[in-house]
Amino acid sequence: MVTKKTIQIDSLQWRNERRKHLAEGIVSVIGSEINQLKVIANFKEKGSFKSLDGHFYVEAKNIQVTPWITDSIQKEYGITQGEVSVNAWFSFKNGQPIDALVEASPSYLNWVEDKSIHQVSVEGGVFELQPDNEGWNVFATDVQVKHQGNKWPEITGSFSWQPEKWVLNLAHIDLQSALG
Repeated sequence: MVTKKTIQIDSLQWRNERRKHLAEGIVSVIGSEINQLKVIANFKEKGSFKSLDGHFYVEAKNIQVTPWITDSIQKEYGITQGEVSVNAWFSFKNGQPIDALVEASPSYLNWVEDKSIHQVSVEGGVFELQPDNEGWNVFATDVQVKHQGNKWPEITGSFSWQPEKWVLNLAHIDLQSALG
């Protein structure tokens, strides 16, 4: 089943020069938890999205995450609420992503466990994403996490995801803080 969504354009400046396009504006998705996204685009095309080359920037603030998490996962893990805020830069070549850089801003996730509300938050951090075969490599630096208000030491590491397996490497994590 395909769900149709309407994009509301609050402001948009668009400039075309032959096959080069420049855009900047504020958009939202009506009927969703996407409050507002600031977007900036600088790209070229040769007649279709499959030929897209360029760069895109998105600034998202306080996006509700529960509508994007399946009901079964919400029930299994007791997820009740969450918000994500990020600044992200994406680059494309021939319609395919070639890299992305995501800067995390204060974001959180709440869940209920043993009748108590728990919260984990990401206060900041930088994630670099690169496609790799059918999956992605993610490199994380200076990730600042809090659990129940207790700050963990900054996390740096990498995550490699392929459809058949994934690998996580962390350079430094204080297990007592993480599990405590």
